Amino acid sequence: QAYNCKDKSYTNKVIQKKEVLIIEGVYSSKTSFGKYYDILLYTDIKKSKQHKRLKERNSTLYERFIKEWLPQEDLYFIEEETKKKANMILSFYKVNL
Repeated sequence: QAYNCKDKSYTNKVIQKKEVLIIEGVYSSKTSFGKYYDILLYTDIKKSKQHKRLKERNSTLYERFIKEWLPQEDLYFIEEETKKKANMILSFYKVNL
């Protein structure tokens, strides 16, 4: 099932076998999924940018994101060793030269 954050609903999806299949999401790097993946990419973002995007996406739930969900995500990344397992880390930091 795929989850849609905007309308808070799940939809059933049938996935055809393809050459490339991209699975995304915070909890998509579970160790138990590893045998199904050829490559794990980790995307990194500054906390300030992440907080700004969360506030823009849903200001009503912003405090809950900060106090509840983000700490759970951080713990998940530590427990699953997501960065360590990643084949590539994509960092989205503005570089001033």
